[in-house]
Amino acid sequence: MRKVLWVSVAGGLAVCLAGAGVALAVDGRRDGGVPTVVEVQAALTFAAGHVGDDDFCEVAATLGNCRALLQEAPLSPQDPPQIVCMAAYLGDGSHQAGRLLRVTGVDGAGASYTTDILALRSNNRAVLMNPVYWNGAKVSDSGSSDQRIDFDCD
Repeated sequence: MRKVLWVSVAGGLAVCLAGAGVALAVDGRRDGGVPTVVEVQAALTFAAGHVGDDDFCEVAATLGNCRALLQEAPLSPQDPPQIVCMAAYLGDGSHQAGRLLRVTGVDGAGASYTTDILALRSNNRAVLMNPVYWNGAKVSDSGSSDQRIDFDCD
């Protein structure tokens, strides 16, 4: 059984993307495998191009969590994020594999952000555990949002 990852956001909001011990099924369709760099870039480009639109959360792994993260997010940015780096996340017996990415930019209030996002493969495309890329979130693979996945951005 696969557990899901936590998204922890600056300011204390932590959203568990499904309960511990629950199999992760992104919208009921789990393809497995690590999304390609091109698929992840396409998902992020979609998110950046649809900020403020009704269909923004279509690229999210789960609609409800996307909406919750949007409610707590700072003012949305005018410019798309810059990808600093990407790394495959191989998962383990408890967590689905995916691709981690780190993005940076400036939000709509002028504050700089650095956000880590996990992209998963669903329905032959990448979906983002946290498409709200300007919220400063990190990704955790423990039962707590305090232990974050760190990956090299050399």
